[in-house]
Amino acid sequence: MVMAATAVFIDSFDAEVKLAYQGIKSLRESVRVKTGVIGSTHRFPKAGKGVATQHNRGNDVVAMNAGRSKVTVTLSDWDAFDYEDILDINKLNFDDKKIIAENTAKAIGRREDQLIIDALDAGSTNTIGNGTAAFSVDYVRQAAQYLDNNNVPGEDRYLIYSSKQKEQFLSETETTSSDYNTVKALVQGDIDTFYGFKFIMIGSRTEGGLPRPAGVEQDCYAYHKQAVGLAIGKEMTTMVDWVPQKTAWQIGCVYSAGAIVIDAEGVTTIHTDDIP
Repeated sequence: MVMAATAVFIDSFDAEVKLAYQGIKSLRESVRVKTGVIGSTHRFPKAGKGVATQHNRGNDVVAMNAGRSKVTVTLSDWDAFDYEDILDINKLNFDDKKIIAENTAKAIGRREDQLIIDALDAGSTNTIGNGTAAFSVDYVRQAAQYLDNNNVPGEDRYLIYSSKQKEQFLSETETTSSDYNTVKALVQGDIDTFYGFKFIMIGSRTEGGLPRPAGVEQDCYAYHKQAVGLAIGKEMTTMVDWVPQKTAWQIGCVYSAGAIVIDAEGVTTIHTDDIP
């Protein structure tokens, strides 16, 4: 007779995973999200620019003929599972279950972030810096100027950067002086918003993290929320299944999604030197 994983355990595990997932994923709020995608691809609409013409009384209206196009993203499927032996499943206490749940949620959360990072890497067509200087306020200004020049809205701008770039950035007086910025950088050693960007730090990750093109060089990205799309076919879904061949319960999650740059004019790469 198989020892059952009780409904209480399954429901509790599901709740733990979802709670942890909400607090772990870093980049979903920074991009345009489409959920409930059916099929293996999704097409994000991209509107072109129109030009107004001078009104000419009595004549037909001249159509702007603004372009309409779509950018197609392919979804990929992901699993995050571990096995728990039949003799261990009912011995799991609260802390053990929480650890399994957090590991599962972190794995899926990091994978979702990596899909977005990889999309930025593949879709960016503009680069600031040549990899010989540290991440700086000047680079942030250049990124803002690039977006400004492309008429990208000032709100919903994001900048994702590495821990070393954060250290380099906080070494500049302009980021830590209360004359320029909030006291948060002084008290907590952290940057929340600067020069119109919401900053998000990405640490080293097994999934890849932010690209390092050549040794000590490091890429990061400045972008607008509407310039990047995340299409989700299946939200993270927990599963607890008995596997006879393993005499164990397979515990974890499945997830399906894809990310793509919709408008390259709303994205720029910042290429820096990562030497300490």
